[in-house]
Amino acid sequence: SGLIGSFLVPVLQASGREVVVLDPRIPARRLDGVEYVAGHYEDADLFARTLSGCEEWIDLAYATQPKTSFDDPLHDLLGNVPAAVALFKRALESKHLRRVLFVSSGGTVYGPSTHWPIPESAPTQPISPYGITKLTIEKYAFMFHRTCGLPALVVRPSNAYGPGQMPFTGQGFIATAIGSVLSGRAIPVFGGGQTVRDYLYVDDLARGILAVLEHGQPGEAYNLGCGVGLSNMQVLEALTPIARGHGQELVIDQQPARGFDVPVNVLDIAKVGTATGWSPRMPFSEGLARTWDAIAATFKPA
Repeated sequence: SGLIGSFLVPVLQASGREVVVLDPRIPARRLDGVEYVAGHYEDADLFARTLSGCEEWIDLAYATQPKTSFDDPLHDLLGNVPAAVALFKRALESKHLRRVLFVSSGGTVYGPSTHWPIPESAPTQPISPYGITKLTIEKYAFMFHRTCGLPALVVRPSNAYGPGQMPFTGQGFIATAIGSVLSGRAIPVFGGGQTVRDYLYVDDLARGILAVLEHGQPGEAYNLGCGVGLSNMQVLEALTPIARGHGQELVIDQQPARGFDVPVNVLDIAKVGTATGWSPRMPFSEGLARTWDAIAATFKPA
């Protein structure tokens, strides 16, 4: 029921699938034909009942964010890894399951890199607890694949953005920048604004997940991104005419660099394109304008 899931569910439905959503938060607007189960993924018995009869499982559940993982690394570890491992073990008991897809993080598992775009074969040296736990869960998924036949696949998305992303949550520079402008706040920009990220519109991400689910090979990881890097300042330059068109101006608050921010992260998406035919469609300028419109329509300054 989060940002990615809210776009993924209708994409799965459109592909002809019957969809079950397991989430502690049942959305106020529910899609017809989708079964919503209220509960936490750490409830192994509830998970087993929900999974019964299902042929595919996509794991979007996560208890932390990159920033909060630094605030409490132990919680990041204990809140994510034990539950994921337990669920992989429970999934092995299913007689129907033919795909288990874990949504990892292309933005954090690689860590600092010297060459871009970054392929799946690049070294993985994450510098945040969030990236370490994501990578650890990947390793468990692939271990169960190799030793027990778990049909596990992994996608590593770049920085997702789009309608529905909430400002000021500690995740999502674009949403926080838009929220800052709408509330008259200065936009916090760390390290001189030269941090470079690969921004992927969330509907493109949802289509990418479906493509890997249908055409990816168990035991493999696939990057999902645009393959194009934009610095924070370039994002703000693109946002400026949109804001001015609505009578708003950008104010920037330059802050020191943060130790957990990788300077550059741009993903190589050749592997997923070859395997599935997927590629991103949304131009960044259009995706940014849609994101502004969606946030502005519901935004209530604190």
